[in-house]
Amino acid sequence: MLFLLSLLVHLQDRKRTALIAGTFVLVSGAVYYAFMAAYLNLFLIIGFSTILRLTLGSGVGVNLFSWTVAGLIELPRNGRYSLTS
Repeated sequence: MLFLLSLLVHLQDRKRTALIAGTFVLVSGAVYYAFMAAYLNLFLIIGFSTILRLTLGSGVGVNLFSWTVAGLIELPRNGRYSLTS
């Protein structure tokens, strides 16, 4: 990314800048899509998607409950979280 930015800073042609930046965005999106599709297919082929979902969900629930009981976190009474105190 730093190389791309340094390359684009010195270009004076707007069309060429748009072409290079657009190519970068399209290739980045295609690679990201390929990785996400590969992981999805892996989980679907193995068949762990439901088991994994339940395991992760129950783990988060147990941690939230134990942290609340231990007094490490405090949940709001109205059920809504706020970014301000």
